[in-house]
Amino acid sequence: MAKKNKYIYDNNGVGPKIFGTQLNFRTVTVYSEDENGNITEPRTFVYYTPKGGGRSSTGEIWKPGTEDSTKDFKSGGYVLAAITDDKGKTYVPQNYTQRDADEGRIPAGKNVGDPILSNDAVASLNKPGSAIYEAIQTSVINTAVNTKPNLAPQLAANLNSLSGAPPPDGSVPSPNGTQPNAGGSTPALTQADADPNSLTLPTPAPDSAYNAATKKATFGGSTRLVYPLNMRDDQDRIIFERYEYKAQLASKPDDPNPHLGAGPLGTVQLPIQSGISDTNSVDWGGANLNPIEVFGVKTAMNLLDQGKKYSEVAVDALDEAQQALTSNKDMLKYYFAQEAVGVQGLLSRASGSVLNPNLSLLFNGPSLRPFSFTFRLSPREENESIVVKKIIRLFKEASAVNTSSSDIFLKAPDVFKIYYEGKSASSLNKFKTCALTSVSVNYTPDGTYMTYEDGTMTSYEISLTFNELDPIYQVNYANIQADEIGY
Repeated sequence: MAKKNKYIYDNNGVGPKIFGTQLNFRTVTVYSEDENGNITEPRTFVYYTPKGGGRSSTGEIWKPGTEDSTKDFKSGGYVLAAITDDKGKTYVPQNYTQRDADEGRIPAGKNVGDPILSNDAVASLNKPGSAIYEAIQTSVINTAVNTKPNLAPQLAANLNSLSGAPPPDGSVPSPNGTQPNAGGSTPALTQADADPNSLTLPTPAPDSAYNAATKKATFGGSTRLVYPLNMRDDQDRIIFERYEYKAQLASKPDDPNPHLGAGPLGTVQLPIQSGISDTNSVDWGGANLNPIEVFGVKTAMNLLDQGKKYSEVAVDALDEAQQALTSNKDMLKYYFAQEAVGVQGLLSRASGSVLNPNLSLLFNGPSLRPFSFTFRLSPREENESIVVKKIIRLFKEASAVNTSSSDIFLKAPDVFKIYYEGKSASSLNKFKTCALTSVSVNYTPDGTYMTYEDGTMTSYEISLTFNELDPIYQVNYANIQADEIGY
């Protein structure tokens, strides 16, 4: 029997709403239909709009094709993010293409060939019960419900992720038992969906008037601006590489540079100055846990195990604590009295004692390292003066806020990859990606105003303050040689 390819197009856009942000996907499903109307070999294409709005740079929007052809189909601002060839068992992630770039679908910080979805998002897409997976399955079936009578049951029977006939209202139950509808109801989230890295959120497009390509052309990209011009090849040096900022919803402990976007947009090589240092710190703080609180915690855990409501647990735990600690009833009376009325020190004033606070120093979280550098730049010839001024401009410009294609949003300044080169590099610290938080230029560091004939100052002093974007983790030392200092 001859078979024909048929197409159904999601024209609503569905996706899980996670942490208040709607993730919008659309699907196109192709299947084969024989002369008796039986369908086989469904294949689903998952489209995603990474920049929001669903429009391409030319203003094109999502336009479905016909049941028999994709000739008139337009994806607008949506990119092809994943494909399934095995009836929904697995979805193969896709990368950004040159056509995506030409039509303005690639967000800032991404390039042709980069994966569209993060690894965690792909994992969610391929995990039954997770939010993205359920949203895609819901899209396929609800699109079938809205396209053609009796198509949804046949399509469901051919998808590994769905089974059973649709209920009378035409909707099809999702695998986790929730009841989607034609509007694309959101399935329940699982613990895996709590990972922020599973999200690929839309970001405003960069300002085309001053983009990464223009910056590279101005500052030479990876071609270094070297001061002094006659720096010896064997001289120890520090390198600053400028990149567009790449947003991350959560830190990636095993990746030292997850925030590097397009670049390098410019590179500066300077001699290592005196006074370089680093400080690694972690946030620890004192915390108390007195005997009544210990007893209350234990009692609360027992009450929760008994199935009591959270609102009842606190009151019941306090009552049981009072009844159990009867051996110190009089002193505890003062304690509960001071807690009830908010008087401080009543127990100490009345008895000269306090509840044992069991004070301990506890880990609160990591800290971010700051770095400061000061360089004296004294040009000695015309070419060197040009380089010095470009170096100063590069740092000042990179620290400034970026604009976007919309007047509504501003984008983060550029960031820096910093590292030492030379024989002493292993004896000095490493850096994670840094934000340049402050640039200070002293145009008269010698105390007098002096210029060359062309107006260039005889000397400049530039002070730079950086802050790392991510904390240091022990795993970052895993691939560093034992005789290197590391971070």
